[in-house]
This record gives sequence, structure tokens and C-alpha cells, in this order.
Amino acid sequence: MKALGGNEKSYKPIIDIINHKMKGRLDSKLHLTAYLLNPYYHYKDSQLQHDPDVMDAVLEFFDTLLCGDFEMQRQVVMIDLPKYKEKVDRFGADLAIKGCMVNNAEFDPARWWGLFGGSTPHLKRIAMRILSLTSSSSGCERNWSTFEAISNSNHNASSSNTSDSFSLMNLCGRIIFDGNNFNDWIRNIRMVTRYEDKEYVLDKEMKEVDMNTTTPEEIAAFEAHERDATKVHCIMLATITNDC
Repeated sequence: MKALGGNEKSYKPIIDIINHKMKGRLDSKLHLTAYLLNPYYHYKDSQLQHDPDVMDAVLEFFDTLLCGDFEMQRQVVMIDLPKYKEKVDRFGADLAIKGCMVNNAEFDPARWWGLFGGSTPHLKRIAMRILSLTSSSSGCERNWSTFEAISNSNHNASSSNTSDSFSLMNLCGRIIFDGNNFNDWIRNIRMVTRYEDKEYVLDKEMKEVDMNTTTPEEIAAFEAHERDATKVHCIMLATITNDC
């Protein structure tokens, strides 16, 4: 990390803690598929599409999402996805390439797919859906005080789930992890997620369930955990400086 002068001994314990907490969460099939389908990362690293862990997760994700629809699986995996990976048609346009070079508050990967994914309509629809889970956090106001943000959260308690995501992001964005302030950062994350009844995501491992044998209540609990985990972990990534 730049903030620690590239001294691995200084930042390795931090990375180890984050990796331990995120294991099985941010490397899920959904997260790795979103990683590949985010053009900022795919266009920046040409080897990403050849990573066996990523591609195994992507194939498993589409197999689960499109279960029973072989023709749609074939269309998405064998026709649409290669066009994106090889930058065919609009994916290879100068505007498409330059439009995802910077991952800042103005860049919205879901909107990018809406503009340049026309030749792969099925994959475009899927990409926009899952990337919308992670892109809403970039434009938050990072200088709100905790009290002000919590007050606004209470005031908007009856708002939609999307508004809740913005509220949670505004709270967590108060402290940005720069490689030198892990304790303050994680304390803020815990304080806010506890207030939002989502702190359990940081400590409780999310295990896959067998939809054929589990009860409706267990399935509902798993899906709720998955939704909360997606929100919290995407926000955690969004509150880590790009310099780390």
C-alpha cells in the first residue's frame, strides 16, 4: 500500500484480517461475476478473463441463474460473454474503452452496459442488474457527521430499500480506509452496521443452502443474509481508498 510506503510488514496484518473476514463472502459467485462484468476491472486487466477461479465462479453463477434454460445459458455464456471479453462490436469502441478507464464518482458500470451492451441484450440485462447492486455508493457525501447522517436515516426510515442503501453508504463513508487507519475504519463500519441491524454480516459465515431440502423459513433467512452481505461488503470496498 502506498500509504505505508510499500512496506509489506506494515500492511500485511491488515490485509490478512480483511481477507479472513471476506473469505466466502466477497469471493462468492455473484461478487466474482460482478467483478468480471465491471468493465473498469476487465479492461484494466486483460488476464482477468483467464483467471480460473473467476471463470469457474462466472460459469457456476450463470448455471444457477439460468438453471433449466439451456438455450439461454448457451446464448449468454457462449455467444454474449465472448463478445464482451474480446471487445467485439460496441465493446471495442473508443468511447467504450475510454469511458471505463477511471473508476470515480461519475462512472456507473450499469449505465456503461446500457450504452455499449446492445449487441448482447441478454448479458446486458443481467450485468445491469447485478452491477446496480454495487454502483450506487460512489456518489455519496463523505463529510457528513455521524449524528446528521443518523438523523436523516431516522427521518427516511419508511423509504425504499434503495434509499436505505444510500443512507448506509453515507454513514459508512464518514471514515475512508487509507491503509493507515484500520481500527478507526472497522470501528465505524461496526457502529453503523450495528445501528442498521446488519453487524451480524461481519461475523457470521454465510453458508450455501440446498433449495430442495431446506424449509421456506431457512431459504428466506439465507436470502435476507445474502442481501445484507451484498450491501455491507460493497460499501466496505467503496470506503477503501483507491491508493491502497
